[in-house]
Amino acid sequence: MRIKKKKIIKYNGTVNDLTVEESKTYNVEGLGVHNSAAGCLVSYLVGITTTDPIEHGLLFGRFYNKSRNTETRVELPDIDLDIPSENREEVLNYIKDKYGNDKVCHIGTFGTLQGRSALETVFKARTNMTFTEVKEMTKVLPQKANVEDQMEESEETSLILWTLKHRPEILKKWCRVTIDEDTNDLNYIGDYGDLFELAVEIEGIYRSYGKHAAGVVISPTPVKDIMPVRIDKDGDIVSTLTMKDVEFMGGVKFDILGVDILGKVWTIINDSRIIPNLDCLNDFNDSEVWDLLCSGKTKGVFQLDSSTGQTWSAKVKPRTLDELSDLVSIIRPGCLGAKLNGKSMATHYVDRKFGEPFDYVHEALEPILNETYGIIIYQEQSMKIARDIAGFSEEMADQLRKAIGKKDAKLMKELKREFIDGCEKTGIVDTKIAHDIYDNIEKSNRYSFNKSHGVVYAVNAYYSAYCKAHDVNEFFKTYLNRAHKKPKWKDETKDLVMDCRYFGVDVRTPKLDRLYREFYYNYDEQVLYYGLTRIKGVGDSQVEKMFKLIEESELQLGKKIEDFTWEELLFLILIRLNKTVAIALISSGTINGNNIKMDRNKMEFEFETLKDMNKTEIDWMRNNYV
Repeated sequence: MRIKKKKIIKYNGTVNDLTVEESKTYNVEGLGVHNSAAGCLVSYLVGITTTDPIEHGLLFGRFYNKSRNTETRVELPDIDLDIPSENREEVLNYIKDKYGNDKVCHIGTFGTLQGRSALETVFKARTNMTFTEVKEMTKVLPQKANVEDQMEESEETSLILWTLKHRPEILKKWCRVTIDEDTNDLNYIGDYGDLFELAVEIEGIYRSYGKHAAGVVISPTPVKDIMPVRIDKDGDIVSTLTMKDVEFMGGVKFDILGVDILGKVWTIINDSRIIPNLDCLNDFNDSEVWDLLCSGKTKGVFQLDSSTGQTWSAKVKPRTLDELSDLVSIIRPGCLGAKLNGKSMATHYVDRKFGEPFDYVHEALEPILNETYGIIIYQEQSMKIARDIAGFSEEMADQLRKAIGKKDAKLMKELKREFIDGCEKTGIVDTKIAHDIYDNIEKSNRYSFNKSHGVVYAVNAYYSAYCKAHDVNEFFKTYLNRAHKKPKWKDETKDLVMDCRYFGVDVRTPKLDRLYREFYYNYDEQVLYYGLTRIKGVGDSQVEKMFKLIEESELQLGKKIEDFTWEELLFLILIRLNKTVAIALISSGTINGNNIKMDRNKMEFEFETLKDMNKTEIDWMRNNYV
């Protein structure tokens, strides 16, 4: 009834259309939904998400409540759709075909001049300083992410100005500021004072535009009739408004994210000879999966892939989905960085789970905090405390969460008074305890996590762990084939191969009779073979050319590639490939065949000698040696 009153049934239906009816093509059985949408029971009942919000204590008020609305407009809730990366374009095309290409547009983004780039822009334009000199100055500015909290506390939006005021020693070589006591005006002092003042003025202005990685608008009328748009280089319609402005103009926003983990799980299930279908993954009581997670051998497991994730997985030893949700929530930087009595909140969680005594401040908090051992890990817990202890409505509890999260001092002060007054009215706790509880809520919001996110992340983590526990061969084959997408793909490949060996997977380089474009698991031999395109220096186009040359040469000589002599392979195939590719194939051991037992160094020497010859010489040698 609540959703009907707020007139968002049609919106929910659109999300359902994208996630359920086409789930066999686009989605891993409705799991592609994260954020607070997991707290909506209707989303669960119609199949938008497979997470039961009642079972996991998720709040509808975290997803949607009437405080989001004004007299003039109804704010729609966010439902972020996670789609396997390779299917995202397909989903977008489906949306355009169904609702009309002119009624769908991507949300625009704008890049701004940040502190360092603002200084660089001004100094490059107005001085004769060298690139090195400018870099020397800008590199001393702190990273904004590292000082964001301090900037918010001082209500300063300019990184340059904040640094001049609060860390003057960093920039004293170039500029410093003073504040006029009478007028409160800023004075920029130093040889470059005027340039610093100009840099502060332009910091934050737009310098470029782009396209949001996920945001898409679906409109009942042509988008160009309700907002300004542009056509980008890909031919897509893109708004020239930001996300907030698009929503203000009445656009219905959907976040459709291409997520690699879903594609990996989908691929493993489709290729596996052991895991029959997705249904068996929904049994969250599989001891082999929990044993794997408790061991900390979680390389490749969603959210637990890093060394931090592996370490804390072994410490927490999760045995239920809720404990797994706790794990992925407490290993976030905020929780690892937040200290109480010299220990991080994550450490307190582990210690308390395995026997360290603790209290709840007041017994009334036990039903809310017992699952997390007295620690406020989730934003929803703060909302429940405000609701159950202080009598807050869902809307007020959500306002409290937002106010603390955004450090809105004025609103926090008002809500604290209402919280204390509410506690007096309910009579559950006295005023002193009420103050203590509110202080704990306020502190927790520096690190507490959205539980709806946590539970859905836990489900995806369980899915990937299930694949690793039950079909390790297909797991590593799939992950190795996608390792090149990682920023540090060499390290990723190395780590995965080392993990393969730990789990007893035999990884071998290609051979002439075992040539595959990508990593391939040979079930007859029980060997995972390296893919040719995954060898450093070997690209897709050269591999295609190589296979074509092999096919032609086999027809010419009447025998298989593995039976070629070194001379036949050298003159008919290698010499016709890119030099880098040929050397990479030789160095990796790919060229060794039944009739080729030559040392790799000698192969490389003979190839390079031949490659340095002219065409006439090569043709003569080919005619005489093959």
